[in-house]
Amino acid sequence: MAPISKEKKKSYAMLIVLLIVFLGAFAFIGPRIYVDSDQYIAMHIHRDPLYPLFLALLRKVFGNGWLIAMGILQNIFAAVTIWLFAEYVGKKFALGFWQKTVVVGFQLIPHIITPMFSLTRVFLASGVLTEGISIPLLMLFFICSFEAFTATDRRTIIKAAAGAWGTAFLLALTRGQMMALIFVWTVVLGLKTLLHKQIFRKKLLYLLVIFLVTASTFGLRSVVVKTYNYAVHGYYINSTNGTVHVLANIIYSSDREDGENITDEEAREWFYRMYDIADSKTANYKYAGETLADKVAHIEEWHDTINFDIVEAELRVHAQSMTHDYIAQDIWADEIAGKIIAGILPECLGQWLVNYMALGVCGLVRNIAIFHPLISWVAIALYIWAIGMFFGGLIHARRKKKKIENAVWFMGLTLLIIFANAFAVSIVIMPISRYMIYGFSLFYSGAWILLIMAIRKWNDRRAAKEQVADR
Repeated sequence: MAPISKEKKKSYAMLIVLLIVFLGAFAFIGPRIYVDSDQYIAMHIHRDPLYPLFLALLRKVFGNGWLIAMGILQNIFAAVTIWLFAEYVGKKFALGFWQKTVVVGFQLIPHIITPMFSLTRVFLASGVLTEGISIPLLMLFFICSFEAFTATDRRTIIKAAAGAWGTAFLLALTRGQMMALIFVWTVVLGLKTLLHKQIFRKKLLYLLVIFLVTASTFGLRSVVVKTYNYAVHGYYINSTNGTVHVLANIIYSSDREDGENITDEEAREWFYRMYDIADSKTANYKYAGETLADKVAHIEEWHDTINFDIVEAELRVHAQSMTHDYIAQDIWADEIAGKIIAGILPECLGQWLVNYMALGVCGLVRNIAIFHPLISWVAIALYIWAIGMFFGGLIHARRKKKKIENAVWFMGLTLLIIFANAFAVSIVIMPISRYMIYGFSLFYSGAWILLIMAIRKWNDRRAAKEQVADR
């Protein structure tokens, strides 16, 4: 047997340390139950299927010890994927051990700052929450997507593309907003096809295949979710209550006269009732300030009130008078919400877009920083720098007629994932830190790699000048 190299020993030591850190933290704090946890445990129809099925499997296998098993598995999954990501990035960019260690540090920070600074104070890897598996899955998605884009061997590209699609699909079955990653997959594979040296007809064929896979993925997810709901709840339907949640931001963005465009009389009366309650509480865009910070602060202050205490509560009370079946209540509420949206959204679309963009910007900030009047501007400056580095790298490579560097593509993919997640979440719910923390480690890892590549270039140029001077 060949001796283990020094680098491999360091790598395995890093994995062992990560396992000790995560499992040690879990041993200290134990499993955590949060507000949403009961719905995942009860396989509530509001929730997408993968995580409730994961918990149900643990209950079946481990019985009363399922919570301990969940914490151990989620913490191991987190530790292993952090290690895999650091190893992958290390090999891709020839990073030294301490440079990889910095990447590991960026992966650990979300697990440290979320229980300390987020609104919900959650322990990501130890809680009964989707983030226990979705954050590690996102790291695997990134690895596969980046490999599919940067690889040159056809077999490697196909395997990596399949892995990226598979992890994106699993994420979409964990949180519906993660279907945005299917669009990321489409962009990555589409751009790879356009940049790859193939004859024109083959490019068109590959692009058609990518488009068909993307379109069929949406249909496949719907079938899987409906089949799960039929098996568990007896209803062949998608997860409920999503339309009700979407309505909250639309009511916030509307004016009372917009209700005149609702054709269904019952839905119109419900809109007026909910709008009047929101207006009496100043929970409407008219009462927000002039600056972006004021607008974001106001909509975030009132979002949950509109969502849970007005829209959902008002519809729920009436639905309960009609039936005791909560799923039937949800179906009716979604239908009413859909009719209201169809009537008022065309009228308040402009204002809704303004509020939506404000929430999206808030989500972008929370991907890489704490949302604070001063810190937020630093985060925006970092985004401007990152976007500038990305497009600057593309322009520089085109002018010099060189291959675009992988470090530039790394940041490009990172920004694409962050923007997709932030703006997908902002359609439905408030982009709190727990939903946004996904992009933190990717962004700062990408910035770190760009810095390392810049230093290497500077050293190479200096060495070249010294050689010329010696001659």
